[in-house]
Amino acid sequence: MSRFSEKRLAGDLAKAVEQYMPARRRRAAVVSSSTFFLGLIGNFWFSRVEIAVLLWLLTLVALADLVLSFGKLAQVTGIWRLGLDLLFAMIGLTVSGPVLYEQYRIQYAALLNGTMKAPSPPANYQTIKPVIHLGEATGGFVWGGPNGGSLFKIATDKLTIERDNHGNIQFSTVIRDKTGNLVVEVKKNRWEVSNSKQACWDKNYTDDALEVKDGRGRVVLQVQLLPNGVRLQGEWHDEHGQLMATFTDDRFTEDDGIAPLFKYPSSDYWGEKITPP
Repeated sequence: MSRFSEKRLAGDLAKAVEQYMPARRRRAAVVSSSTFFLGLIGNFWFSRVEIAVLLWLLTLVALADLVLSFGKLAQVTGIWRLGLDLLFAMIGLTVSGPVLYEQYRIQYAALLNGTMKAPSPPANYQTIKPVIHLGEATGGFVWGGPNGGSLFKIATDKLTIERDNHGNIQFSTVIRDKTGNLVVEVKKNRWEVSNSKQACWDKNYTDDALEVKDGRGRVVLQVQLLPNGVRLQGEWHDEHGQLMATFTDDRFTEDDGIAPLFKYPSSDYWGEKITPP
């Protein structure tokens, strides 16, 4: 190839790059800005920080590609360019991690429903009956009723402890306040609390435990799933507000009620339990 041809080829390549890079920059700018704003909508409008994290990652990749389109960095291509894009995105995601987790904590603390996950049952679960522990009490009593039957029944509400096909504990109950308003309902570990502050002031939970306060700020349900039973405290009223049953440990007092298991407010202490003295 002659020197003239080489110079001409180099010039043509330079022109092609000049025409291509602005388009690439525009594309990267559009992608980064659109994914960023879609992430904000997903987080603040739909309260789904998971969507925001995914879109924020795409934003960071697009921003990295935009940066790599300037100067000598534009010469980086192929797998090296992709690697630098991902490295930039991972660094940005790590730096923004605390802010993203804070949004995650706020959103999950505010949920009005969820599902408790029971620990794996003992190998011989078929031959032993579930045990109910009253709060922090070391002892407990065996629930000897039929599988799926209710421990007791208050009008239309009942407390049920049963096993699924894999032997995992499933807990169900309904808690009402002193005026008969529904505070929380649990159906086979799936829980839902009232959206009214007058009925449910706050609640806190982890994967295997749930605690609910009524409108007075008094703990009315405290349950933790165990491999072979539940750790339970609660106050049960009927639909007329009449107190029908109370399960508590020796820390219970008439004035303060059931001793809380979790820290409050849940918006500040989601999933955080009180450290025993």
